[in-house]
Amino acid sequence: MLTFLKKLFYIFVPLEETPIRKIFKNHTPEQVLVAHHEAGHIMGALYLGIEVKNCQIYLNQSGQWEGKTEYNYGYSKPYLELMIKIKQGKDVLTESNIQPITKAGIIRYSVAIAGPIAELKHINGSSIDDLETYRNGSDKDACWAVIDFFKQTGLHKPDMENDFRSHIVNLFDRPHSWEALQTLACRILTANNHQISPSEIKQIIQPKHLLI
Repeated sequence: MLTFLKKLFYIFVPLEETPIRKIFKNHTPEQVLVAHHEAGHIMGALYLGIEVKNCQIYLNQSGQWEGKTEYNYGYSKPYLELMIKIKQGKDVLTESNIQPITKAGIIRYSVAIAGPIAELKHINGSSIDDLETYRNGSDKDACWAVIDFFKQTGLHKPDMENDFRSHIVNLFDRPHSWEALQTLACRILTANNHQISPSEIKQIIQPKHLLI
């Protein structure tokens, strides 16, 4: 009910014409949505200590906007690769690798889900599963791969997914953090070829924006 009333408010009560909203108005709703989605991935990654190498949104061959963000998973990368080997039966979970593998899985899930969470917040939506970009996209595949691995190895716990998501939701619910994310989305929209570099990201997303 509250979400419905908020939508009515935005329809009937004109919003202040801020620089951010002016930029959003100069682009299609689909562009703005994809920019928020990728900005969410970036902020989620930085919050979890993952380096962002590159981000770009572009028109695909079907004439639809989509985005791609590349990461440097650093110390987590070999454990993400080990997860795949264990799932394929080519390696095993041990006492020495169980903790870093669990941490790597949480990071992978959280970075993947951060995009849809930002998209959902932008449209004042109620459920990630209602997003077509999530239902039919690679983020869902990444999240399910992690959860499937946890279930296969006995690492899964009740409400695990909600716990992962809540950290990202709480981060984006902070006004200063959300404003920084929207500023980042604007920069993606206005950048040359809609592509931004790590140095540009650092100018916008500062440590204070990553604190809950």
